[in-house]
Amino acid sequence: MPRVRLDEPRNYFNRHESWLAFNRRVLEEAQDEGNPLLERVKFLAITASNLDEFVEVRVAGLLQQVEHGNQLAGPDGLSPSDQLQRLATEIHSFVASQYECWNQKLLPALAREGIRILSVARLDRTGKDAMDLFFTRRVDPILTPVTIDPSHPFPHVINKALCVGFQLRHHSKPGTPYLGVVTVPRKIARLVRVPSKRDSIDYIFLHDLIEAHTRNLYKGYHVISSGAFRATRNSNLYLHEEESRNLLIIPMIHTSLWSLSLSRRRAIRRCFPSGRPFIGRTKTLPSFEPWWRLPRARKSP
Repeated sequence: MPRVRLDEPRNYFNRHESWLAFNRRVLEEAQDEGNPLLERVKFLAITASNLDEFVEVRVAGLLQQVEHGNQLAGPDGLSPSDQLQRLATEIHSFVASQYECWNQKLLPALAREGIRILSVARLDRTGKDAMDLFFTRRVDPILTPVTIDPSHPFPHVINKALCVGFQLRHHSKPGTPYLGVVTVPRKIARLVRVPSKRDSIDYIFLHDLIEAHTRNLYKGYHVISSGAFRATRNSNLYLHEEESRNLLIIPMIHTSLWSLSLSRRRAIRRCFPSGRPFIGRTKTLPSFEPWWRLPRARKSP
């Protein structure tokens, strides 16, 4: 039997690709019709949370290596740049599989069990009135609409916070483009239960409800387009050599200062629904050219 060469790259799996393969096995549990339906939904949510952590730590670490000129190949023969290219392809494929699972398998299965996720436009009069009241009492008081123009900088987007962007035109200045941004509050559940006279259990997405009430948020503006987006930021601890020496002297780092530094790290991944590329076209948002365009999540029939 020939001896295995330890210096042969083909004898090694890439550690990051192995992790993505593990997450795909979790996704297979969501696709497995033999599992209970709500457990399948939970598995899909786990894959999304896992992917966020993977991007903000592992992909961020590779980007930091590239930025500092590190092109040393690992045992698998791949440099940090090579790994980033391969991971980008795999992540695109994985996200497409996630949305295929949600749109083509889980949503129809939920609808068959009487659980529907609807758009605001498909609500009946009772549902719309209830959601209007819910928005006025619960949502609107905690929203902070921001309007950006060429003279006002884009606000800081919190790591993994879902936001809604609006491309606006002011009635008094039709030639000047504006961008509005609203952060979806985390204090309220992403899915809002809608009262229904039917036997079904109906929900709408919170960001859809916010989009539907644009007139209340931006009075005096005409909305050209809108869509949800989010940014995943670098959460990987990386220290220069000089900083690491200083840390040997400093007994502790204050938790609040560390949390603040994390919240302002660079965006690694920007996501928004395909078919709504207004964010990438807006001149007031040059730093948000998309890395990944996500398939649009459909509502259940």
